[in-house]
Amino acid sequence: MLDAKGKAILVTGCDSGFGFILAKDLKNMGCKVFASVINEKGDSAKTLKGNGITVFQCDVSKDQDIEKLIEVIEKELDGKPLWGIVNNAGISAFGDVEWTSIEIYKKLMDVNVWGVARVSKALIPLMRNEGGRIVVMASGLGRIMQPSRSPYAISKWAVEALGEALRLELHKYSIDVSILEPGNYLGGTQILNPERIKELTEKLWSGVDDRTRKYYPRDVFEKRVQELTGSCQNSREQ
Repeated sequence: MLDAKGKAILVTGCDSGFGFILAKDLKNMGCKVFASVINEKGDSAKTLKGNGITVFQCDVSKDQDIEKLIEVIEKELDGKPLWGIVNNAGISAFGDVEWTSIEIYKKLMDVNVWGVARVSKALIPLMRNEGGRIVVMASGLGRIMQPSRSPYAISKWAVEALGEALRLELHKYSIDVSILEPGNYLGGTQILNPERIKELTEKLWSGVDDRTRKYYPRDVFEKRVQELTGSCQNSREQ
């Protein structure tokens, strides 16, 4: 374990799951913690603020939110270095390739890959003089493909390539890069909660063209979705 007491660290995606737990753990270790959330008025944000953590709203797919992120962190640090970035913010989706719209693929790439690029590019200048560590939250699906998970897996394969590039480029500045590949924690992270599954099911069905629907009637389609999302009930709870 590295001694991180007193170090400043940003964790993105702290509304639930890994980000929420990690922000609290780092604070308990004595770190100065910045936590980005999607819902600044939610229960998770209130809990983190109650623990003395600097919480702010940030959608990593929006450039204007990244500008706000820079302003908040620079103001709070007041010239001191940032030591760590945990790129945890992410979204998920499922679906066979022939069901899935290009818009869904683009959305996952925008958050899961370009979001990591936006945050890292914005904050590396605050780390360069002192060094530190950047963490990229990938997935087991960033290494081994599964049927019907291409929207998510493609983004995780890509973000691993981005992480490898950062590792090679930043080594000379004493900035290390770690890529994490968690297994099935869907139930704990809430990245595919029941509301999200319902939303994605409707979005997928609305994007399936008539030629494809001949082979996937609505009842067959919904049965397939239930098979795909059963892992959400069988995954580990945090």
